Amino acid sequence: MWELLYIASSKNFLIKKSEENIGYCCIDDNKCLIQLFLLKEYHSQMDGAVTLLLDLNLINSASLSFKEPVAFNSCLLHSKFTQPNTCCFQH
Repeated sequence: MWELLYIASSKNFLIKKSEENIGYCCIDDNKCLIQLFLLKEYHSQMDGAVTLLLDLNLINSASLSFKEPVAFNSCLLHSKFTQPNTCCFQH
């Protein structure tokens, strides 16, 4: 569902370091960060990626899954408030 409803309609950006592709992000038309992925060896730089996206005024909010804890926690560090969007459950 997430991939079809939100990610498919967002803009995708590659994240590079020294000309090497290290990840990507998806941002919707409202400047909301929908997905942020960095290769495992670059997880320690996730906060820097979020800071850069904010500094470049590419995002003003985030709607991330807690299934991606590194990106989710990096966005929490910059949040002014949080609001649940979707509840996950298992039947």
